[in-house]
Amino acid sequence: KLLCFRDLLVFILFCWVFISFIKALEHRYLQVEHKKKLDQTSVVALGRLMRVAVIITGVLVAMQALGYSLSGILAFGGVGGLAVGFAAKDMLANFFGGWMIYVDKPFRVGDWISSPDKNIEGTVEYIGWRQTRILTFSRRPLYVPNATFMNISVENPSRMQNRRIKQVFGLR
Repeated sequence: KLLCFRDLLVFILFCWVFISFIKALEHRYLQVEHKKKLDQTSVVALGRLMRVAVIITGVLVAMQALGYSLSGILAFGGVGGLAVGFAAKDMLANFFGGWMIYVDKPFRVGDWISSPDKNIEGTVEYIGWRQTRILTFSRRPLYVPNATFMNISVENPSRMQNRRIKQVFGLR
């Protein structure tokens, strides 16, 4: 068992170093964002996804090293995942809504957005896995669940090429 414990410690150290490397790489890309055209939201999302993958793989390999059968754990994970999916329907809807924002990029951090369907208008401050924070023009933060963006239309005036100004002048 001592050899197994030593191997487990080495593997945990390896996972910790790999996660630290991912964080440092993410930090480096966020530092040079102004020089290159990198999307801050995509860099953060990819970093989180890679860290979660390393943690899940690390836990599975550690359990295998401790002598647990992974086939039973993975089979339970399939059935348990189905139960958790039904129980956490809204959370999963927000996650996939956030994923669609990352993929489609209807708006980015710093864009001014509005929605004619809901009373949403302001500047996007943060796009997370569960919610998007919008700073309204009255300087109040508005937290919108990402699932909402899958069901509404969003206008992004920040990306307009031209602006039409219609002014009526009264002459005597």
